[in-house]
Amino acid sequence: MLFLATLFLLPLQGHAEAALYEFDLKPVIHTVRDGTKIALTFYEPRAKQPGEKFPVLFSMNPYRKDDLFAARDFELYHYFAERGFLLVRADVRGTGSSSGPVPRMEYSRAELDDAVELIEWLRTIPASNGNIGMWGLSWGGFNSLQVAMRNPTGLKAILAGCASDDLHRDDIHYVDGIFHIDEYMLDMDHEVALPAPPRYEATPEFEKDRLGSYPWILTYLHQQRDGAFWRANSLRWQYDKIHIPIYLFGGLLDTYRDSIPRMLKSVRAPIRAVMGPWIHTWPDIADSPGPSFEWRSEAVDFWNQWLRPTAKASAPPKKSLRLFLRDYYPPSLETKSIPGRWCELKDGQYSEPLRLGVSKDKLHLPGERFQTSSGTITLKTNPAEGEMAGFYWGELTGPMKTTDGVSFVSAPLSSNLVIAGMPRMRFRARSQGSGQVNWVVRLEDVNEAGESALVDGSALNGSQRKNRLKPRKNTGAWEWIETDLHFTTWTFRPGHRVRIVISHSSFPMLWPSPGLVTSEIRARGAFLELPRFTADLQRCPFTAEPKPAPRLLHPDFSEGEHDWPANYRSHREGDQVFLDAQGKGSWKLKDWSARLTEFARQGVSMTHPENATYEGWMEHIFEKQGKGFSLHTTLSITSDSRD
Repeated sequence: MLFLATLFLLPLQGHAEAALYEFDLKPVIHTVRDGTKIALTFYEPRAKQPGEKFPVLFSMNPYRKDDLFAARDFELYHYFAERGFLLVRADVRGTGSSSGPVPRMEYSRAELDDAVELIEWLRTIPASNGNIGMWGLSWGGFNSLQVAMRNPTGLKAILAGCASDDLHRDDIHYVDGIFHIDEYMLDMDHEVALPAPPRYEATPEFEKDRLGSYPWILTYLHQQRDGAFWRANSLRWQYDKIHIPIYLFGGLLDTYRDSIPRMLKSVRAPIRAVMGPWIHTWPDIADSPGPSFEWRSEAVDFWNQWLRPTAKASAPPKKSLRLFLRDYYPPSLETKSIPGRWCELKDGQYSEPLRLGVSKDKLHLPGERFQTSSGTITLKTNPAEGEMAGFYWGELTGPMKTTDGVSFVSAPLSSNLVIAGMPRMRFRARSQGSGQVNWVVRLEDVNEAGESALVDGSALNGSQRKNRLKPRKNTGAWEWIETDLHFTTWTFRPGHRVRIVISHSSFPMLWPSPGLVTSEIRARGAFLELPRFTADLQRCPFTAEPKPAPRLLHPDFSEGEHDWPANYRSHREGDQVFLDAQGKGSWKLKDWSARLTEFARQGVSMTHPENATYEGWMEHIFEKQGKGFSLHTTLSITSDSRD
């Protein structure tokens, strides 16, 4: 498929340069070492002079490049192809258009081996200049980090968006070390079972390799403890393995944001990082919420610096962080733009980004800053608590419930309090019995009207309170509980109050712990440590580009309704509390049309929280000229006091 220059040679608003290259889309099949056929799509620029060669930007994930993600890929990849990069997009083996059995897990050894092999092959193809960059959002960011740890010869730089360096505590399966389930696992086990496009044939290989594949959810349910399974590919435990430059971006409303400050601190290679007020998406998408950020032009500069030997781009500092400092905004699920200020922290100005410009202010709970007694406070488990905090630490949230857990509220502040970093909570507690006890901490901002906005939070798997690798039961004795909250920025206004909430539950984000527990919290000696931002903003100015360049729509794709998730509905039946969500969508690609329907219900018993449930189902219907097929997948999870 050829896309003509007349589509691309117009100057883009807000950009000094214009797009230069026409490009072709080319389907390619590459057979790897064991005979598996990896399907790729090349977005290949058309050479302007004989013998011209291009840097290669390689990405690989299981998100079906030829149907479900065809439009998203095209909207994104055209920007770089127009600017003289050869884009190569691959489907993970066993998924989408690639052959072979579905791997039994994300980022499997076979997947990473394939990526290394493909990178070494891409060095040698005629259009390549021999320099490869690997990149992606979420999955593509995760495996870019993991492939970089293997140091293939041709890989010269990576770009990782919304990706984590800690696959147990900071990925989607065990949020803060506690089991988490949502539509993602249902969606993945469903979509990898779809037949390969464009013919969608129900061959014997399809039935064996895809319909007969081992469900990923079972892999992760059998790996509930941190250890070698998770740490083998987690960069957090082996920062010294990465030696090439990295461009990172993340959202302050994304669950994977903690990895960026850790990598800035510990990875020795050059790093450019951007953290804005976004959810789990590309920063140029303005309604994520905004303000949006034209990261693509910066990425072009980054790729030019490291993938074009003759590039004249100015050398960046070894490490830099462009950070959005959130101002206060009222809690609402409808927020479209978040107020705040940008700043840029660089090596030389700050020896370690975010550290020299931060002081650690301790707010002691029993004292004049917080309204509480200095004695012992009783906390009882409420299994359905925490619904307003959402499915992840981040997201847009409405007003918090002031009845959750036990809370400590400061006196009204007399001046602005700007924080940037990871708050830390420390308190002393003991709990009944020897069963599982989880601790949830929320940091909130209470305005003059008493409305409470979620600023930050985290949870601590009680069995991991001393050592993640050596979980132990609750002893019933007094112990210090200490936990870091997730990375955040925020501005508490004068007259507002700081609120801390401590509880045992955050439903539906965290799977309930078995049994009802009564704990005692000793307020004396407890404190909240806030990372006050003290840097001089005059010394670190940065203005984000106000209007990103437009994305080009796929010429053969059209989308109908898209609604996931629909409004959540919480309701109670007897002693059971349920949270329901449903969604639907439709699209057309060439001669094929598809419809998606999805439903999920999570439930917990108020008297026996060990009896928790997740029920979900998903259905795709594909049609072409009155014929087609459907795939329906159901996921059901239950628990009891033992399992």
